[in-house]
Amino acid sequence: MSRLKKLMSDFRKLKREVRLAKTSNQKNKLVASLMSIKGQHKEHNMMLIKKRKYSERWRNLNRSEVSRYNREYARIRRSKILNSE
Repeated sequence: MSRLKKLMSDFRKLKREVRLAKTSNQKNKLVASLMSIKGQHKEHNMMLIKKRKYSERWRNLNRSEVSRYNREYARIRRSKILNSE
């Protein structure tokens, strides 16, 4: 998240500079920088979304495996208790 905050602060700073720029050549360079930052921000957001979706899918898949493991473990434990009596 800190990278996103840094990108947004850079974006705001460049927007101010664009408004204050005197020449059109200088404005064009700053606008190109703004577009670059916008692309980096979008790319970082997509990366975070992919990580979140991956962990969500993993939890959903793993949830069934963990519950199956717990059921088997409980069954084995019960059988050991019954056999020891």
